[in-house]
Amino acid sequence: NAGQMLMTTGGSLSNFAVRCAHTGIDSSSGVFRIWDLPSGTALSGADSGVDTGLTVTYGTVMANTTLFDTTHTFSYSKGDLLRIQFTTQQNETLGYCEASFNY
Repeated sequence: NAGQMLMTTGGSLSNFAVRCAHTGIDSSSGVFRIWDLPSGTALSGADSGVDTGLTVTYGTVMANTTLFDTTHTFSYSKGDLLRIQFTTQQNETLGYCEASFNY
């Protein structure tokens, strides 16, 4: 699952936050990552681009809890495509998730 955003200026990512309306089934549920696809690079699959290091693992925390990655930052360039991607587990109930970050 992914959501993406084309950047109109260069800048720096920080303060990645995630909130889900449903809890995951185990500690590996809902690993959210931001990926950067540099301008001029073709999207060729789920692992295209650069893992920015901004990561939140939702796991089994109580639903509607907001989790943050306030540790990592990443510099991107004008024209880059930023993509939030997350994993789920088999028979996952994790859902209705929202994510945000500063840019």
